[in-house]
This record gives sequence, C-alpha cells and structure tokens, in this order.
Amino acid sequence: MFIDISFIILGTIFSLFYGVFCKQIWFPDIKITKSKYAHEIWFNFISSLVGWVSFYILYKSLFASFVFTTDIISWQSIILFLIGMLGITGLLPYTIWSISRMPNETVKLIEKTVK
Repeated sequence: MFIDISFIILGTIFSLFYGVFCKQIWFPDIKITKSKYAHEIWFNFISSLVGWVSFYILYKSLFASFVFTTDIISWQSIILFLIGMLGITGLLPYTIWSISRMPNETVKLIEKTVK
C-alpha cells in the first residue's frame, strides 16, 4: 500500500514538474505563444504520467509475488520499461515526435537519392 501511494505522489509531482517547467527545460531561448505553452504543459505532463504509469504496471506485474525470476520478463516488460524511462526523464514527447517524422524523412532521403 505504501509503494502504491508513493507511486501516485511521485508520479504526480514529477509529471507536474515536467509539465509546468517544460519551457525552461526544453525551450529556454525560444519565445512561444501561450497556446503553444499550454499544449507543451499538457503534452509533457501526460507523457511523464504515462512513464510513471508504465513503471507502476511493470512493478505490479513483476513483483506481484515475493519471488522475482527472470522467467516473467517478457517483451511487454521491456517495452513498458523503455516507455517508463522515456516518460519519467521527459524524453517521451521527443521520441514520439521523432518516430512520427521518420516516414516523412525517409521519403525525403529517397527523393534526394533518386535525383
């Protein structure tokens, strides 16, 4: 019960931190509009929260019993761990944005190669 409450408290505090201070962390020298700032707050808050929830799910699934064995580690666990790490370090939004840009950048590279 203590660990569950700790996850909720830490996840909320750090998610709020990444949401509220996203401009100072990621865009310190760039002037952005209020609507863009509101979007960044929401985007970074949710992404950090997703990371904390991923770690919580991972904790609950891996440590449900008192015995931890490597037999219960699966691809889902590894993916949850990666999402959790990217989320709680504030890199999940950038990673998602970069992955979403890959098809466009690939097409540009192919066009450049063909010319």
